[in-house]
Amino acid sequence: MKIFIQLLYFLSILISTAILDSIRSMGSSTIVGDLDFSVQESPILTSNLPVTKFNHDDSFDIPAKSSLNLRCQGSNPNFWIYPETTNNFLSKLMGDDNVIIQDTIVADTSAGKARYFSRLDISRAKHVNTGLYQCCVKRDNVSIPQVLKEPEKSYKCSKAIYIFVNDPLHLIAPIKEQMPGGNVAYITLINKKSLYLPCKSTFSTANVTLKTKRMDLNISELPFDPRKGFFIQNPGMKFNSRYECVVNYRNLTQTRIFLTLYKVLLNLN
Repeated sequence: MKIFIQLLYFLSILISTAILDSIRSMGSSTIVGDLDFSVQESPILTSNLPVTKFNHDDSFDIPAKSSLNLRCQGSNPNFWIYPETTNNFLSKLMGDDNVIIQDTIVADTSAGKARYFSRLDISRAKHVNTGLYQCCVKRDNVSIPQVLKEPEKSYKCSKAIYIFVNDPLHLIAPIKEQMPGGNVAYITLINKKSLYLPCKSTFSTANVTLKTKRMDLNISELPFDPRKGFFIQNPGMKFNSRYECVVNYRNLTQTRIFLTLYKVLLNLN
């Protein structure tokens, strides 16, 4: 029995050595995650939602407490973009983060390539999971100075999807600017810099209204995107005000207060 165990141990060493040698022959380090290949493509995103191919403007409504599985694959290591309200420090501190990401690398030593797979699982979806989801991969041969100078050009991303997590107890979608435990959000307005005032719902079909007591603001004509909110183009000082975000869904109504802080950026050149 002892001889048999020693033989198995010896065989495991030989197999490990052969695997490491095959990886080294690919011209990279022994850490599979550091492999760099010439193959470059946009990552492919799939899910357990009704469709398997996503267009840029795809959005879906799912009920609260349901599960969502997103899968991504590409030729380089990938990472996820998903709602900041889900992945914040407070959620993790309280053990309330219901998002799990699992990464897998499959190496094909005969072809000198590897495939990088990542899976994002949401268990018992909550209103804080409402938002944009996207998978991205780092481009080949991008130096650190390039990443720092032009980060948006240093990676490729899959088509994005927007998820509305329908929760009757939380009609208004959470935002990172929201004060903890309160119903007030502070938004910074910068002169000559367009933005979306994030008054939006966790239901794509909800009736969303923006109100203010300022008589000189015609906010009823502001363009509205249910995924982003109300669009303000080049806001002037007059937009520095108090706003009410009112969301109606069936016989339910909720309100959030937006307080704006106006800043002027001076061009000293």
